Amino acid sequence: MFNNAEFLRNVRVQLTPRRLMFTSGLTLGLIIISELLIWTATAKTEYSPVGYDRWAEFGIASFNLLFFAQIILLTAMAPSVVGGSIVQERLRNTLVFQQMTLLSSHEVLLGKMFGSTIIYYVLAALIMPFAILGGLVARIPIDSLVGIYLVLLVGALSWQAVSLFISSSIVNAQEAAGRNLAGLSYSIGGLAVFFMMIFFNIFWRHNWEMQQGNTYFFGQPILALTFAVMVVSFIGVWAYIGAVRAFKDLQLIRLSPRTVWYFFIALEVILVGWFWGGTISSEGYADVSQEYFKRNIGALFVAYLFINWIFLAALAGISVISRNQLREWWSGSLDAISLLKRSEIKNSIINFPISIAIVLAGSIALWGSMYVGLPGRENLLLPFSSLIAMMIAFIVTMLSMASFIQFCAMYRFRVANRAGLVLWIMLMVIAAIATGVLGPESVPGLFNPMVFSVLLIEKSEKALSTISVGLLVEIIFALLSIGMMYWKWRRTRDEMLKDKD
Repeated sequence: MFNNAEFLRNVRVQLTPRRLMFTSGLTLGLIIISELLIWTATAKTEYSPVGYDRWAEFGIASFNLLFFAQIILLTAMAPSVVGGSIVQERLRNTLVFQQMTLLSSHEVLLGKMFGSTIIYYVLAALIMPFAILGGLVARIPIDSLVGIYLVLLVGALSWQAVSLFISSSIVNAQEAAGRNLAGLSYSIGGLAVFFMMIFFNIFWRHNWEMQQGNTYFFGQPILALTFAVMVVSFIGVWAYIGAVRAFKDLQLIRLSPRTVWYFFIALEVILVGWFWGGTISSEGYADVSQEYFKRNIGALFVAYLFINWIFLAALAGISVISRNQLREWWSGSLDAISLLKRSEIKNSIINFPISIAIVLAGSIALWGSMYVGLPGRENLLLPFSSLIAMMIAFIVTMLSMASFIQFCAMYRFRVANRAGLVLWIMLMVIAAIATGVLGPESVPGLFNPMVFSVLLIEKSEKALSTISVGLLVEIIFALLSIGMMYWKWRRTRDEMLKDKD
């Protein structure tokens, strides 16, 4: 890190002696003034309750203020600066010079991630001793302080990685789309501090003491805080990997399709491990009704499919082939750039079915875990025939979604692929509204794979008719989407070949 030229460049800009002395002195002055005001405000009065402990009240008020300041520095300001660093390079037309250096994409992004935010980490470290002292005065347990700051550090790094990914993707977009979305990079900090404040509110309501709530991972009880840190770390690591891939794509470096496969494998491990055996937060189902158990199993399967549906929809949105890529695909050029672009197109086409296969393998493993972890409950679990029907409906829906988005992507306007994804989401929303009006067994209800899955779980006695009608609706719409895509594909090809002649 300390030999990283991009990191050292940002550090020299951020930590000039004059700036460091001014910000540090201002921060220390504000801390001292705040401590004096808090000490005065917590003085004992005639209305204070019996046994009032002024030192404890002073400590908790001091810790609340200083810890909130650290949240602002690390999760509001730092991600916004990271998000704006690459966008500003693009707006100043200096990004091309960084692409010409001998630094790798990883080194450039790592330097921006830590170099551009070094001043905020210095200030947070300056506040740290006073915050910890306030926490000790307030009698907050040491393990709670360690857990709180671990979550803050991991959360801050993860949100900075998310901001880095979004800004890298924006500068990699077309020029008009990049200008329109540039402001999004600066808004990540506001979103980050909003979610972090909601999360830390759990600790604040319990006087910052770590609760002993457990969850389960592959059937083994673990602290809920441990699992939360695991999920946040997962988001941060893969956001950073996505940022590196976006920056490599900007440098015309060949991308490996295996990274997408590894992402879905890691996602399935997290989801299957959490839902393993149908137990998330309770010690078991020995004392609950069978109907509750059955509903819980169904909810887990639907949640598992829905989460994967979201990520597969995002993958479909970035994997479709635009008109420019089609022109490149059908051209006869044999130069290095053309061959590289065709290789990228092939990889994007392959990634989608392989990702679907990984999701289905995870669903089978999740279904099998119910039998392994919960013997004696086989009659309440999802029948294998219904599981197969759900998997077929999921595959058909994913194919129809990809075909519909590809159909929209072949039109002439710039954001055709993103418009296709938005239109698909709107179609699902309309189908959900129609389901609420016409009922879950109507055509709009069976068209939605989530509603179809719920019907297979809740009405197992009508499984045969539900499977037949539901799969028929799903297949008809998939064939319609594939037919529209094929028609537009042939028409676009004829237009391009005609223009070429």
